[in-house]
Amino acid sequence: MSDRNWRVVAALLILALHGLLAGCSDPVAQSPTGTIIAVATTTQIADLLHNVAGDKVEIRVIMKEGSNHHTFEPTTSDLKLLSDAQIIFANGVGLDSWLDQLIESSGSPATRVVTSEGVDLRDLSHEDHVHPDGDPHIWHSTENAKIMVANIARGMAAFDPANQTFYEQNAQAYTTQLDALAAEIRALLEPIPPERRKLVTSHEAFGYFAGQFDLRIVGTVIIASESSEPSSRYVVQLIQKIRQEQVSAIFTETTLDPRLAEQIAQEAGVKLIPNLYSDTLGEPGSEADTYIKMMRYNATVIAAGLQEDTP
Repeated sequence: MSDRNWRVVAALLILALHGLLAGCSDPVAQSPTGTIIAVATTTQIADLLHNVAGDKVEIRVIMKEGSNHHTFEPTTSDLKLLSDAQIIFANGVGLDSWLDQLIESSGSPATRVVTSEGVDLRDLSHEDHVHPDGDPHIWHSTENAKIMVANIARGMAAFDPANQTFYEQNAQAYTTQLDALAAEIRALLEPIPPERRKLVTSHEAFGYFAGQFDLRIVGTVIIASESSEPSSRYVVQLIQKIRQEQVSAIFTETTLDPRLAEQIAQEAGVKLIPNLYSDTLGEPGSEADTYIKMMRYNATVIAAGLQEDTP
């Protein structure tokens, strides 16, 4: 979000806050069910939290299914979520950088847990700019997801020590599921020969996935920048690289416009494979409405796309 846009949004939020909190005697709302009100900044964190905390929490999500965190702007309803929250779970690494100002505007006294604490972050840099916080798409590695789960469990135990054992046992059980998922993904990708283990995706979301599962990122259609479109020179260079590397396909993502990727795939003479899930989980009832289902779905699509011949 640009500074100008943030100032406009912040002004609206602060004005709305006076209306939201007028007449409220309790600064932290209580759930009608007596459960802890927890806010997650992303759908991925919400699902991990659900597996750790179960029915001990009522989970509310800021960036919902289909959101693109690169273009996300908070609204007055997000301000209300935070003003009601008792505990907040954030991604960190710059992905939800708007959260500090939003919490300040809301006056929320909620405990905050940053789920990326302890993750070994990838660098994210380009010729003209560097992302100083690193690559925020940490959830695309199951090993990182395990760290996130451990952080969530510790945060819940510190906030609600009476149920510490419950959170720790759930976290351990879910970690076992994540280990099984990693083995499943490795089995899906294992038949792909080294010369075909090359990825081109819509944007720079799959670096952690590639690193864990021995794939190589050849390029991305859109680089992570404040500018909305890559230059013509960048596009030409990407097409040349795709041809030189004999890449099998370009994979697009559900939250990004596929038209530029379609053009590049046509000019490079490779397949376009749509609808990987990158920034959010899928809608309820979809093939990617949980973290485990999302990872399995993405791995299945990538495995099929890299094994099949190009046109």
